[in-house]
Amino acid sequence: MKRLFYIPLLVIMVAMLMSCEMESSHGGKLDGYWHLERIDTLHAASADYGQKKVFWAIQGHLIQMTDRDYQYSSLISRYERQGDSLILERPYYNERDKGDPEVEELIRLQFYGLGSWSPRFRIENLSSERMTLSDGNVILQFRKL
Repeated sequence: MKRLFYIPLLVIMVAMLMSCEMESSHGGKLDGYWHLERIDTLHAASADYGQKKVFWAIQGHLIQMTDRDYQYSSLISRYERQGDSLILERPYYNERDKGDPEVEELIRLQFYGLGSWSPRFRIENLSSERMTLSDGNVILQFRKL
């Protein structure tokens, strides 16, 4: 008689588990917390960020760019990965209490290595420890934490 009780309970539990849809990130090695170590430019001097606390947090379809020295505002952007390309959408300030306003001055993006509103980077190197991105004008070098 106890078995008759457990069989429907088991069926209900299996049905509940199968109805749940888990969202997972498909970023692979791209997902993670990246320290921006260097920005090399073709038209100006390179910048060594090794001692700066500038990070890109990448997960799902979002990138959060943060300056932990608190000199520059944090930014968030959606992105899409197409093969060896990383395409960012126009970034927003990460200011939830103000509704995440859109960045309106291009100069605010340059600190994070962005030279346009929707940059398209070529992923030159991506491993579990290092990432190098290039858009033809800048080369961004990261170390994964």
